[in-house]
Amino acid sequence: KVLNVYETHAPANMSLGVFLTMLEDDPKLLDDINGKFSSFNPELSKKFKQYKTHKITSDQFRNDARGAIDIGARIGVAQKYANTYTSIIAGDDEILRDAWIFDTLDRKQRQELAIKIIQGINKHLGLEQKLKIRYTDGQKRFMTTQTLLQELFGEFIEKVILRTEATKPTGLYNWQEKSIHIIKSESFSQFINTLSHEYGHFIDDIYPNLGMLGAQIAEYGRQVYYRTGAQHHKNATERASMDIAEAVRQQVLLFLHKQQETKPDLYKKALTKAITNLELKLAAMRLKLTKKASAHTEESDEYTKIKNKLAFYKVKLNQLDQSKTLGGGAQQAER
Repeated sequence: KVLNVYETHAPANMSLGVFLTMLEDDPKLLDDINGKFSSFNPELSKKFKQYKTHKITSDQFRNDARGAIDIGARIGVAQKYANTYTSIIAGDDEILRDAWIFDTLDRKQRQELAIKIIQGINKHLGLEQKLKIRYTDGQKRFMTTQTLLQELFGEFIEKVILRTEATKPTGLYNWQEKSIHIIKSESFSQFINTLSHEYGHFIDDIYPNLGMLGAQIAEYGRQVYYRTGAQHHKNATERASMDIAEAVRQQVLLFLHKQQETKPDLYKKALTKAITNLELKLAAMRLKLTKKASAHTEESDEYTKIKNKLAFYKVKLNQLDQSKTLGGGAQQAER
């Protein structure tokens, strides 16, 4: 029986000797093990059996799975992904430039930025699984058909069956079609946080050994995953993705700020591109507004918002030029 359970259920990297030692300490373990995993927590396996036999609720087991995440993994894996995202951005001047001026990019440009970053991460990790990336700009018509149907069904359950407020996530991961949807981001900070959060779900789904959870917790977590409400953030994969996303966001933003000084010429090109983008937007809006008898309030508000943003980038460019001039003057004085 021991050999049968070992061959069927023990983790691939666990020796028979280690397995026998575990059984000596806890003979009941032989009947409690469920599933073959690369990582193994015997206590969590017992809890899973209690859940499957209805001795504890799904809410209780959801908390157990989240609590079983290794504290070292929470810190180490989050830092590993923060380093990886930073490395990908550092290695591509186009990504770096667009990250600086994210708020001037249109929907397609933001989607392309997300695709470039994720392709870089996948290549770095050596992953082959295809992953669809969508930036929807808050509009359902830019979602894939399958995800749109999934979200409409979810909204129906929330509003009609559960009678609760519809959830408005900033991002989505669709495990069926392997897609990431970034709904809408007002800043690069929010964008990179959402992107790395949803990518974390992809890793937990397809490559759990590369994530914070490991295969056992990832599998158990899927079986009690709760989509909405207060229990949503108690899912193990949500805890992992939140830790990773926050580590990525903090490190990447600090890196972007430092790179403005390290690569001033590239930063100047980015500011110039931002100004061009905004001037084109204003010209298009003026043309549109002149064709109407009167402009709607929201349109004029948007026009003012873009004008203010344009002024901001012009000030930034002027400050950069002045600092370079002062720097050049100081070098002449030293000579």
